[in-house]
Amino acid sequence: LYSYDMANAHFSIFKSLCNSYGLNFPNIEMYLDNKAELREIWSHDYYVRPKALKSYLISWLYGNNNNAVRQNSCYDDVGEYGMKAIKKDAVLSGMYNEIVKGRKLIVRTLRDKKTITNILGKQRPIQDLRKDLCFILFGYETKIMEVANQFLDGGMMVYIYDGFLSSKIDVIALQNEVNRKLNLNIVFDEELVETPPLN
Repeated sequence: LYSYDMANAHFSIFKSLCNSYGLNFPNIEMYLDNKAELREIWSHDYYVRPKALKSYLISWLYGNNNNAVRQNSCYDDVGEYGMKAIKKDAVLSGMYNEIVKGRKLIVRTLRDKKTITNILGKQRPIQDLRKDLCFILFGYETKIMEVANQFLDGGMMVYIYDGFLSSKIDVIALQNEVNRKLNLNIVFDEELVETPPLN
């Protein structure tokens, strides 16, 4: 049994969508290409736990700002020192600015006068940029899982948010299928699931 998870699902979807609209974001790309190493460096340098750092960066996609104020939803986990240091970091502040620019473009492209429609064809009244981007990204996440399940011919054993359990598959072929059908560059991480011994 193997576990397959989309690596940095929402950042990867976001980056692919921005690329499809002609925007290239070098800071987000650098982060996605070197996430483990960069998170380790930033975590060490800015005294922020890796999990808290990851959550903070993802929160930017959904409208959180990068200001070191108590009202920031990640203030308690990241801390004032960490937030100030992160805001001064060239790559991290660059990522934040790229997110703000990309969010506006993606959401405004997919809105009409009163509604927004995601990749699944679901439509709802427009809200703010943050909520509308969330609606778009979660729609793509679900669509990717649909493509994966079709690729596996219904062979997913367990579906888990942005991943699934199945027998061993050709990951490169799956990634190519997602790219072919959705024009998204998504990487799936593969991990063997150890079964506990039965005594």
